[in-house]
Amino acid sequence: MNKLVDIKYLQLEDSRLALIERLKSVQLSQLEIPPFHGKWSVSQIFYHLNKAETLSVLYVSKKRLDIKNLKKTGIKEQLKMIALKVRFALPFVIKAPVSVLGDVPENIEYKLIVSEWNETRNKLKTLLDSLSDDMLYKNKIAVIIGFSAGAVIGVVFFDLLPEAFMLGGKQYGISTISAIMVAGFLLYMLLDRLSVLHTHQHENNTKGRLGAGSLSIHSFLDGVAIGVAFQVSASMGILIAVAVIAHDFADGVNTVSVILKDGGKNKAAYSWLIADALAPIAGVISTFFFTIPDALFSVLLALFSGFFLYIGASDLLPESREKHPGFLVTFLTILGVGLLYFTTMIVKI
Repeated sequence: MNKLVDIKYLQLEDSRLALIERLKSVQLSQLEIPPFHGKWSVSQIFYHLNKAETLSVLYVSKKRLDIKNLKKTGIKEQLKMIALKVRFALPFVIKAPVSVLGDVPENIEYKLIVSEWNETRNKLKTLLDSLSDDMLYKNKIAVIIGFSAGAVIGVVFFDLLPEAFMLGGKQYGISTISAIMVAGFLLYMLLDRLSVLHTHQHENNTKGRLGAGSLSIHSFLDGVAIGVAFQVSASMGILIAVAVIAHDFADGVNTVSVILKDGGKNKAAYSWLIADALAPIAGVISTFFFTIPDALFSVLLALFSGFFLYIGASDLLPESREKHPGFLVTFLTILGVGLLYFTTMIVKI
C-alpha cells in the first residue's frame, strides 16, 4: 500500500476501533434504540457508515477495472476538489446523498452491523493494497513530468549549451559542439532502443535509472564546474554556485519524475534524489585532485545537452501529454522553460 494512503487508512481504522472499544461499556439496548424521536441509534449510524463505505469500495473497484480508459481530470475537477475540501472544513452539517442515505432499518442488531463493517473495512484495505502509485497519483505525476520536461529543455538551451559554446567554441567551433550535442542525443536514443528500456514492466525500470543516473552525473559535473570556477576566482565560483543551486532544484524534480514514471518505487526515487543532492558536493571535492581543461569540459557539457534534450523532448514531454492532455500540463511545461530562462538571466546580471 502507498505509504501516505497507509497512514490515512490506519488513522481511519484506529478511530473506528477506538469508537467500538468505548462503546463496549454501553448496554446493547442503548446502542440499538434511538435516544430521541427522529434521531438514529448507534446501530443505525453504524449501518449508515458501513453502507457509505461499501458503496465507495464498489465504486472505486468498478473504476479500477477500466482505469486506462478513465477520463483525465483537469483544472475544473481540481477546483471542484478544492471547493469540496473547503466545504468539509466549514462547521455545517452536510446531508448525505439519497443513494447513500436510503431507507435505514428501524431495528438493527449492533453486533451484526459491527461484524459487517469489519468485513467492509477488510475489503477496503484489500482494494487500497491493489492500487499502485501510478493509479493513485496518475495526473499528479503527469503534472510534475510536464513541468520537468520544460525545465530539462530549458537547462539545455539556456545553461548547458551556451556554456559549452563559450568554453569550447573557439577551439572546436560552434558546428562541432552542436554535432557533439546531436551525438549525445542519438547515443541516448540508441540506449533507449537497444537496452530493453521500453519493457513497460514495473519490475524493470532501467529507463528510469538511466535517466536519474544521467541527471546525477550532470549534478556531479555542476559541482566540478563550481570547484573549477573557484580556482579562477571567488566571484566566479559564487556565480556558478548560485546558478547550480537554482537549476539543481529542477534536477531533483526531474530525478524523481523519471524514476516514478517508469514504475520505480518511492524508496528508489528518494535514494536517487539523495544521490542527486550529494553529487555536486562530490564534484566540488573532486576538483581538489584534478583539473579539467575548458575544451574537454565543453565536450562533456555538449554531450549531456544531447542526453537531456532527448529526455525532455522525446521522453518526458510525450509522456506528460499522454497522461494528462489538458492545458494545465502544457502551461507548466512552458512555465518550466520560462523559469529556467529567467533564472539563468538573473544569475548573469
